[in-house]
Amino acid sequence: MGAPASGGTFHAVAHQLISSCAEPLGLQPGFSLLDPADAADVMDLLRDEHGLDAGDVRVPRSATLVDVYSRCVNTRHRLSEVLATDFPWCEAHSEAIAGLFKAYVARKRAKGTVDFDDLLLLWRGRAL
Repeated sequence: MGAPASGGTFHAVAHQLISSCAEPLGLQPGFSLLDPADAADVMDLLRDEHGLDAGDVRVPRSATLVDVYSRCVNTRHRLSEVLATDFPWCEAHSEAIAGLFKAYVARKRAKGTVDFDDLLLLWRGRAL
């Protein structure tokens, strides 16, 4: 009898694989996974913490920011390229968005969480 078969979405398979070798990847066993709604909630908190959700400086909505972030990760394109190509109405906020993305990555690391994009990056990194 061989190893059990894995199946499901790319993210489900990636989660199974990463969970089986979490510690060597620097993750705690049973690490938390942020789905897109959770990621948007974290981004919303960060927008508030950085004062970017009210007043004169109002950056794009959290769901849009998560979409931009994911597109940067998955296409391996710079933020400036992704904004120019896919989100031109957000270009005026590129510095604020870059700061939010750095804070988002730091928050995930501090909390020991990963998002769907991290699963795919970790899976790819493990396969290299």
